[in-house]
Amino acid sequence: MKAITIWQPWASLIACGAKQYETRSWATSYRGPIAIHAAAVKVPQVLKKLFPTGEWRYTSDYTAKWRFLDIVAKGLGGVYTTEELMDTLNGLQTGSVIATAELVDVWHIKSVQRFPGRINGIPTGAESQEGTRLLTVLESMNRRKQQGDGVAYFYHLGVLENEIILGDWTPGRYAWELANVKPITPVPVKGKQGLWQWEAPTDN
Repeated sequence: MKAITIWQPWASLIACGAKQYETRSWATSYRGPIAIHAAAVKVPQVLKKLFPTGEWRYTSDYTAKWRFLDIVAKGLGGVYTTEELMDTLNGLQTGSVIATAELVDVWHIKSVQRFPGRINGIPTGAESQEGTRLLTVLESMNRRKQQGDGVAYFYHLGVLENEIILGDWTPGRYAWELANVKPITPVPVKGKQGLWQWEAPTDN
């Protein structure tokens, strides 16, 4: 089975169904079963990389960090005190395959915008029961392959703002769409860059 290594807490957010897309700077023609491998890097190290000045109040990193952690906490399904949340994040499984999924499409990100409107009856740029949806213009790599490179196929999708915050949706990057995610008993294994081959234990 193909596998991809993802930092925590994103790997666990995918495993529990809180994150549907994995954003990358590169596309792949592969479609099919994929193992979700949680990288060995611990969450405190990840937070320092993402938010270098996040420990200092009144900095943009501090505000961004706690907005991010609030979404992470909701995605993990809990209501935590700060101490409980950090304990939970520190306890997330690392250096292991923690779930399997299906990679069903790769979307080329064209734009992400915030303004009022409707997409197929879904309000964008406004609060809904699921959260705020943002207007995203994406091109399906599946349809490009089917129709040929001479024609671009763009789709305006109302992606939830929390999904956007949990990834890097800079135009030009790619959103890998995952489906049929199934958590598994963690299997320790060393991760690799790019897509790599993982042999699942016979008892899983």
